[in-house]
Amino acid sequence: MLAKHRGAWLGAARPFIYTWEDSDDSPGFIARAQCSFAKLTAGFAHIRALGPRLIVSATEPRTKRETVAVATLPLGTLYGLAPTSTTSNPTIYSRRSRPRSTVCAHSS
Repeated sequence: MLAKHRGAWLGAARPFIYTWEDSDDSPGFIARAQCSFAKLTAGFAHIRALGPRLIVSATEPRTKRETVAVATLPLGTLYGLAPTSTTSNPTIYSRRSRPRSTVCAHSS
């Protein structure tokens, strides 16, 4: 029955979510959900109500307007927000190694 009615489990948040994972720790709640920033902005209250430990993965905003709209949301009320890249080759940031300092001994 759960598999058959899985989409209905999301209630009013369903139109805003692409994919989701059920929580293993809190039965009946959603652990992770994926959507676009535009959908997150439009359905924030419904998405936030999915669970107390919800982590939302949202694709990069496409326009400055989307970025500004998301910035006005109370994002601190989400347990987690993980922006994701829509490009096939995401930028990978790594820490550059610092050059080693060399100690020279001078003979007098």
